Formats: sequence, C-alpha cells, structure tokens
Amino acid sequence: MTQSNDLPSRMNRAEDNIIDLRLAVSALLQATEKNSDDIAQLIEVSRQTLEMSRHNLEINGRNSDAIAVLQSSQLQTNEAIQGIRAAVERLDRLADYLIRRDDRQTE
Repeated sequence: MTQSNDLPSRMNRAEDNIIDLRLAVSALLQATEKNSDDIAQLIEVSRQTLEMSRHNLEINGRNSDAIAVLQSSQLQTNEAIQGIRAAVERLDRLADYLIRRDDRQTE
C-alpha cells in the first residue's frame, strides 16, 4: 500500500511533470509559430515565382507569335522575289527580242 510519506513526493513529481509539459507545449507553440512564418514566406516566394513564370510564358507566346509572323513574312518576301525574278527574265527576253527585231529592221 501507499505510505503517507510517499504522497508528498508523488505530488512533487506530478507538479514537476506538469511544469515540464507546460515548457514542452510552450516550445512546441513557439516552433509552430516560427514555422508558420517560414511557410508563409515560402508560399509568397512560390506565388511570386508562379507569377514570373506566367509572365515569361506570355512573353514566350508573344515571341512565338512574332516568329510566326516573321516566318510568314519571309515566305511572302521569297514569293515576291521569285515573282520579280520571273518578271526580270521576261523583260530580258522581251529586250532581247526587241533588240533582234531592231537589228533585223536596220539591216
């Protein structure tokens, strides 16, 4: 059985355990609060990174559109150059024909 002189000793140990538990809970709450701040900062950095990524995607999309327009323009330019070359060749043939005709008329 429990002796009467054990009771004060057990009460002191229980009080010590309560104090230890209070200190542990306090430390846990402080660590949780500190981690909450760190998590909030990480979330903010992640949000900013996501916004920058979206912005870069928009820019890349615009660049892709600009490249497509430039490629289309290059194709049109190439087609125009081919048309001009064909016209120059026809003009050369016409000039040759006219020169030969004039030469025959002057003979």
